[in-house]
Amino acid sequence: AWTAWHTITEAADLWLDAVTTEKLQQAVIIDDQPSDIIFGNLLQRVIYHYWYHTGENMAIRQRLGHQDLPEFVGNIDDEAPYRPE
Repeated sequence: AWTAWHTITEAADLWLDAVTTEKLQQAVIIDDQPSDIIFGNLLQRVIYHYWYHTGENMAIRQRLGHQDLPEFVGNIDDEAPYRPE
């Protein structure tokens, strides 16, 4: 799994290193048609997906009695959409 994760993240780094604000504001093409989804929101979803799994780990920590864990992310598309710089 670690090898696959490193391969995927290295490939993603190439895109992330080259991405521009303009690209993050572009609509994602689905079935040859622009969608309502923009690349910036997808990038945030990936970040928040990582946070989700961090949240799962925090749940385990809560069950183990750990205190003062950070709060989890809510409705990101409406409450925290991508905004250009």
